[in-house]
Amino acid sequence: MGRFFGAKTIQVRNAITTRFFIEKQIEKRVSPETALQQLKEFYPHKRDAFTTTSYDSLINQVSLYFKKEFFENNIDSFVLIYLLNTESLSDSFAQFTPKDLRNLKEALIILMIQSYEEYVSRATGEAHGKYVPAKYHQTVDRFERFVNRSKVLIDSARTVSGVIISLAIAANFACLYPEITDFALSSLQALTTKLHTSLTLKSANYIPNSLGPAFKFEQMREFCIKKLGDYLKERAVYTEKERSGNYLCQTYLPINRGFFYNTRLQIARIELASHLLNKLQFMIDVGQDIDSPQQLLQILQNAQKENERLYRFYGRVVDKQGELAKILEDLCQNLNDAYDWKDSNQGVYNPV
Repeated sequence: MGRFFGAKTIQVRNAITTRFFIEKQIEKRVSPETALQQLKEFYPHKRDAFTTTSYDSLINQVSLYFKKEFFENNIDSFVLIYLLNTESLSDSFAQFTPKDLRNLKEALIILMIQSYEEYVSRATGEAHGKYVPAKYHQTVDRFERFVNRSKVLIDSARTVSGVIISLAIAANFACLYPEITDFALSSLQALTTKLHTSLTLKSANYIPNSLGPAFKFEQMREFCIKKLGDYLKERAVYTEKERSGNYLCQTYLPINRGFFYNTRLQIARIELASHLLNKLQFMIDVGQDIDSPQQLLQILQNAQKENERLYRFYGRVVDKQGELAKILEDLCQNLNDAYDWKDSNQGVYNPV
């Protein structure tokens, strides 16, 4: 049967499993839009006087970094700033390099992890000698959910503005659970202190960088991920993934395109595209963080070379270069155009 309630039946071949090595215990970075969707709810319940004071104090500290025309004290404004493709801060902050942005995120996420450990320790101490397992587990689970959602918000931000405003969004999320709100807001206050130190130091030592603003790099990264993701969806059905130690294992079912189709070349290209997509989603390449446009270009160029090698090795006379070759060529060209690399040496990655 070709269709059932409008759904097209897809014939697939035997499953293939790809393995991606990750030296550090890092998580895949989702898009800002996906990070917001994971929260599901933003609007807080009624706050008591103490909570309102703590919340307002945090929002006031966050507001100091933004241009007045961008910032309004409401969740809709926070979400709008978070999703912007450009900075809504002063020019010095707009010139944060991709590496600066990554370092800022990592510093804040470390503080979030520490706040969770402190909360668990405190909750365990309060429960000691008492039979309150249900309440204990509920509050710990909710605080863990708050921490995890906050980490995703911070890590997924494409701008410095997004990182800062993620604290305001997280504060709204924290207020949904009165039993954890006070400690959660206190944890976010610690993050604003870290922000102030990092941003003030960066602003005082501001030097225009040759890498371009961090948000431009994030735009290119997201564009690459979208193109590769669309390519894989057209050629394979993604079934499952498993994180085991330092490996991410993913299973694909290649779409059956008929007896005469070059299945081995199809599988090889799926594996290559999947591996490249993982690099960009985890922002890591052979244990090294991807934090410069030159490095991103080199990774794409290496993928081009590997794709050409696969074509020479598995291709037949009737086969063509394929869609993946065109996608990689377009991505490299878009990156060159975005950074106006007229000199071939400008896009060369030179690791220090």
